[in-house]
Amino acid sequence: MKRISISRLFLAGAAALICIGLILDWINSDSTIDIHLHDTYITGAPLHVFGSVTQIFLLTGGIYYIALIFLLFAGIYHSFPKISRRGLMYRPGLIHFIVSFSGLLLGLLLVHYEFEPGPPKRYYNSGSRSGFIEFFTVNRAITTLAVTVVIAQIIFLLNIVYSIRAGNKVR
Repeated sequence: MKRISISRLFLAGAAALICIGLILDWINSDSTIDIHLHDTYITGAPLHVFGSVTQIFLLTGGIYYIALIFLLFAGIYHSFPKISRRGLMYRPGLIHFIVSFSGLLLGLLLVHYEFEPGPPKRYYNSGSRSGFIEFFTVNRAITTLAVTVVIAQIIFLLNIVYSIRAGNKVR
């Protein structure tokens, strides 16, 4: 059985993220929904997959930018063996893809769950309102997912460093 390459997995992941972003943008562009969701965070959820944590990690944090980063990873996984004449290890690459993709999708789901009731944007401290206290655990889960995705990127960097020094030679 032939293994699918990591670069193709990242290409498929980028295509899926772009499709999800287009569907969410199409839903959010409806003017009747805009009346109900005006001044809430739900309109920003597709753009800020993990909220402010991803903005710190990716500077902008949009779902399309994450798709572009997935395309960048696909290019790196494809061209690294051609440039360095050393192959990247398959299992860390697979872990990198699975953790990154599933973490981002689960984070997007949690952000939509959190913002669906429409907590207003204008509160500087949402903990003072009793209706928002239930979302503290969701915020912790989103932050844990963001840290997990960052750890997956560290695995990617370690894979590159190891492959440069002692990776299998490719012809």
